[in-house]
Amino acid sequence: MQLEVEAQKHTIQQIRQFNKLQIYQKEYNQALDQRKNQDLDRDDSYTPSWF
Repeated sequence: MQLEVEAQKHTIQQIRQFNKLQIYQKEYNQALDQRKNQDLDRDDSYTPSWF
């Protein structure tokens, strides 16, 4: 019985860890997309001073 409880705890901890990873990855990708969009905006408005 004790072993079963430990196994369940371990499984729950793994699931929580996995969920945190997924949330982190989602936020990371959103930040990356934002950065890409900002870079694109910057490139569009960029004109060299000698132009």
